[in-house]
Formats: sequence, structure tokens, C-alpha cells
Amino acid sequence: RIDKLVDKWSGSIEIGGVATTLTPQVVYGVVDLYGMAVKAGDTVGVLRRDDGTLHFFVNGVAQGPAAWNVPPNVFAVVDLYGQAAQATILEEGGDLRFHRRHGSNAIVTNGGRTALRQNCRSEFNDAIVISNRGTAIMQDGNTMRNNYGCDLDALGTGSRIGMMRTARGDLRYFINGSDQGVACSGLPPEVYAVVDLYGQCVQVSLTGATGPVDNSQAPATVTEKPCPLPSP
Repeated sequence: RIDKLVDKWSGSIEIGGVATTLTPQVVYGVVDLYGMAVKAGDTVGVLRRDDGTLHFFVNGVAQGPAAWNVPPNVFAVVDLYGQAAQATILEEGGDLRFHRRHGSNAIVTNGGRTALRQNCRSEFNDAIVISNRGTAIMQDGNTMRNNYGCDLDALGTGSRIGMMRTARGDLRYFINGSDQGVACSGLPPEVYAVVDLYGQCVQVSLTGATGPVDNSQAPATVTEKPCPLPSP
């Protein structure tokens, strides 16, 4: 939703998708909505369909395909440029938020759902924000699941990441000891952990701490307590 527009500048909000949070210059289907005369309170939606086309919606009305051959895993991007000063994510019950990486003039508030351009009457650009949709689970180059709980891009130096194949064949991840749930199922009995030192990540270490306990097939534990004898 476009929350706030200012009348000082020309141009307005630009919305599209990027392939990665690390190199956001690769943009698909950015649409300048200034020509559509959007106003504060209007809602703008972005959807990538299974055929790789990118579609936009203004107040629920489809605007047709804007781009083709868009890869499966893209992040939404919003450029609070010119007249556009504030926008809010309206997804209810979902985990969609604005990413912690953003332009120097942008501020992310409201639990990650609202982005605004500070000093919107003295600065008109450098307020680009992107979504933080969760990690994709892939096998042999194919995406098995999108929007898995943990966001690896959000982890900082010192974070601990755990992996466990349960006796049932489920793969689970742990972030600083917190179980992120089942990522995928059906793993073979013998698997090896793999770490890709990619992008900003340059060094990791195996810690000596005891790992998580697999309780997936453990029998229920019942604690028996003695029953006191009745008083005479």
C-alpha cells in the first residue's frame, strides 16, 4: 500500500523484482507507476506466475504481463523515489517483510512491514527496499520449497547454524539453537553436510558443542510417581 506521497518532486514509486539481495542491480519488470496516477491509499501487487511472467495489480486490477522469463526465486523491490515517501506490506498472516538491506535514505519500521524515506522533502532518492522472503530449499538445482523459516541473509558474525537428519529422514535446521522446523523429507540414511562460502560469507568453524537431540522416534516417557497410602 502506498501510504504517503509528497508534492515537491516529480516521478513516483517504482516496483519490480530482483534476483538476489546481494546484487540488486538485476531488476525485472520495474514499473514506474507515476503515469497511472496512483495516490496515497492505493494498493499495488506483484506476482510471478509459474510460466515466468511478472504481473502487476493496482487496487486489485490486473495490469497484464510486465516481464517474461523471470527466474523462480526473486525478491520484490520497491523504490521510494520522488513523490513516494512511504509504503506498507499488507500481507496478512504471512512472513513477508522488508529486508534489513536498504538504501541509505530508507527506514524500515512497523516490524519490517513499513518502509519510508526520511527527510522526504529534502532527499528524493536512495530509498530502495527489497523483500526478505525466506530461504528456498533446493535439490539438484530444483526448488523443492520456498519461504522456509530461516533467512540466512539476516544472520551475522557469530551466528550458529545446526543441521540434523532425523531417524525419519527429515532435514531440520537450527539457528542459535532454535529449531526452524522440517525443511524437507525423504533424505537417504547417509548424507554429508555442505557449506558454500558464497558472497559475503568468508569463514565458518565447526563447534564442539553438543548438537540437538533427535526425538522423532523416541517413545513417550511416562514418569511414574508412587501413590501414597490412605491414612488409617
